[in-house]
Amino acid sequence: MSFFFPETLHSNILHRRANRIRRETGDNRYYTVGELEQKDKNWVATLKETTYRPLVLIMTEPGILAFDCYIALVYGAFYLFFEAFPIVFSGIYHFSLIELGLAYFGFMVGCVIAFGILIVFMNVIVDPRERAGTYLPEHFLILAMWVCLLLPMSLFLFGWTAKVHWILPVISEAFFVMGAFNIFQCGFGYLAKSYPRYLASVFAGNALVRSSFACAFPLFGQAMYDKLAIEGYPVAWGSSLLGFLSLGMAVIPFVMYRYGSMLRGRSKYAN
Repeated sequence: MSFFFPETLHSNILHRRANRIRRETGDNRYYTVGELEQKDKNWVATLKETTYRPLVLIMTEPGILAFDCYIALVYGAFYLFFEAFPIVFSGIYHFSLIELGLAYFGFMVGCVIAFGILIVFMNVIVDPRERAGTYLPEHFLILAMWVCLLLPMSLFLFGWTAKVHWILPVISEAFFVMGAFNIFQCGFGYLAKSYPRYLASVFAGNALVRSSFACAFPLFGQAMYDKLAIEGYPVAWGSSLLGFLSLGMAVIPFVMYRYGSMLRGRSKYAN
């Protein structure tokens, strides 16, 4: 589908226009500012800039660092479910391998509901403001503030109802994905609107941080659940630890909604 999308990056549009004018007129005096900036750069300088800039943005931009850590925690907690599911559904409820696979159905239901919530939010909150010219990046955080408490709630529910009935941990999966999906979308939307010029570097840094968490969490997940297990509730305190962390991170959308515009005003990278 991307082949049919129109170009939206203004610098690239101007670059193509300058190329067309030079080709049609034979006059090589027509250049864009971006071309002049890149004129003296070689591939070594470009490679250094593209690998160095994501780290600079993470270390110098509080908004980027905050959302990178928040999204990374959510991503890591999601991957820990793959460690917790066998403990709960096979260990407590004695699910077979096929039944264990069906336990992931809660994630699918949560994704469908989360997508519906996002569509309604975009049509009711974001699109009217964009058409009216009153849109700010912080408006993306409204949905994040609505759903951020679903993450700790779902983790507490998953950990402390594991012995009651198997449907309750499955329901907690749906709540988790409803929160996680929309935290991702709101976080990415906020960062994209705040740093459009350096969007590739922002997302590259985010991918580095969240992938590192997703890689590391399963490595200690089993040991964490074993150490924190209590009789009858093998994942209760392990899930609660993640719940408390996500509860602390839940203040990030509120703080950025209140102070995000001020931080962007002080930034040399933000829009």
